[in-house]
Amino acid sequence: PGMTVTKDGQKVLDGLKEFIYEIKGLNDIEQCIKSFLGVKDVVIVPGNVDENPETIKELGRAAANYIKNLIKDKDIIAITGGSTIKEVVEAFPKVNNVSDVLVIPARGGMGRKVESQANYLANKLDGTYRLLHIPENVSHKVLEGLLKEKQIKEVIDTIHNADILIYGIGNAIHMAKKRGLSEEYISKLQELGAVGE
Repeated sequence: PGMTVTKDGQKVLDGLKEFIYEIKGLNDIEQCIKSFLGVKDVVIVPGNVDENPETIKELGRAAANYIKNLIKDKDIIAITGGSTIKEVVEAFPKVNNVSDVLVIPARGGMGRKVESQANYLANKLDGTYRLLHIPENVSHKVLEGLLKEKQIKEVIDTIHNADILIYGIGNAIHMAKKRGLSEEYISKLQELGAVGE
């Protein structure tokens, strides 16, 4: 009573019907995946990053909003790098209700981007961050030696005790090329139908 919908308003409502159905469909998919994997929660963001690059920002926003509600005092947060994680960190709101949070890269050798992301997230949580100085593509023998170093071992132990892991899953083939794997290995990944890193 006392309200009417204009023609423009009706167009908006008609357009929202499809969106609401899409959201409802995603909710059903979330429940199926949640049940199949036996996990606590699944959040799906509508859209396709390949078709609309803005979708990754929405994914980052949804992840940041979910994660912020999990963080408690003295939590250790391990974080990987990548474009999706960058969006998560950028979308993260300033959190003032937790203390003594430590943010740490989950893998070494990821360069200044992960360092700045860990630092940026730590700042938004009024926390601290530590670095892991291990190149990614070292031989197993070199890695064994590095892991015996006191400072590196302390950081690795901290990662293993993380309360929250923020992990971006990259495209399998793109990541294999980025890591310099052989064409033979990449072909095998394609043959096996590898999708995620």
